[in-house]
Amino acid sequence: MTILHVTGQNVAMGYITIEGFEIKNGHDGIKFHGMHHSVIRRNWIHDNKNQGVIGIGGQHNLFDRNIINHNGNFIGCANGELTSIGTTVCNQTHGMYMHGDTYTITNNLIYDNLAYGIQQNGAGTSTYSATRHSSPAFSGAANWIIANNTLAYQNHRGGIVVWGSECVNARIENNIFYENSVNQSGFAQGIDFVSSTSTGITIRNNLAYATSPGSTVFLGSGVNEWVHYTQSGNFVNISNPGFVNAPATLTATPNFTLTARSPAIDAGLPLATVKIDFNGTPRSQGRAPEYTAGGDVEPPITPTTLGVTQKPFN
Repeated sequence: MTILHVTGQNVAMGYITIEGFEIKNGHDGIKFHGMHHSVIRRNWIHDNKNQGVIGIGGQHNLFDRNIINHNGNFIGCANGELTSIGTTVCNQTHGMYMHGDTYTITNNLIYDNLAYGIQQNGAGTSTYSATRHSSPAFSGAANWIIANNTLAYQNHRGGIVVWGSECVNARIENNIFYENSVNQSGFAQGIDFVSSTSTGITIRNNLAYATSPGSTVFLGSGVNEWVHYTQSGNFVNISNPGFVNAPATLTATPNFTLTARSPAIDAGLPLATVKIDFNGTPRSQGRAPEYTAGGDVEPPITPTTLGVTQKPFN
């Protein structure tokens, strides 16, 4: 699915809603150019060869309650295919690969993608170009909120990468990072930083848990705390998040609903931007309304045949 103005990618398109679709077996699941004030919500985006969602410029977009899984060039990676600079393709295709200003990414289940779950692209193609962007307000990757998502089992990289110098003022809060970078122990399984000089990044109240032989590191290197980012309230490798069915190795039918034993329950920050959870339940009501004893059988609202369920960090 491509969102592109007929006269060129530097012409903005807005007020679009994409909701309730299964998008699979394409090159990219959803590709947009210059999209603004739009919503991508409650879709199942899977088994696309390149990116699950690729965004080339935009502003004020919401990505909420999607399931984004098994996107990427898995065959090329397995066959050792090389990029133009001689590295393998294993770290090139992601669940979400986007740039643009003021994006809100909430309540998504992003798992089993080839490289990163989310690449916040604040370098290279994100820099303003009159041929690519309708205005400078559509470039860069500033003012993102990434909150209350579950990011699990990415194959060759971590849950999120903050890439480049234009990812300023990002908020990464209330997410679960679980068993990412399963085939690349040299990279962070939680949040990576690449060529990043961005400032004002806040990393709060995330739960990160992973086991060897994959990566067990939460935050990558190459940036300085208190200069580029601050962190507080994160739970790192203290306790398994307690999913219904998500062992250390990905199973064919994972269930990311939190059981009653989960340390993530009521451990997140109350956020004005995240008023409901993946299932549409208002946040936050405490343990009793949202998590029944056992907590094992609450499916997504739609689509109804996904085979996976989730209750994000609350």
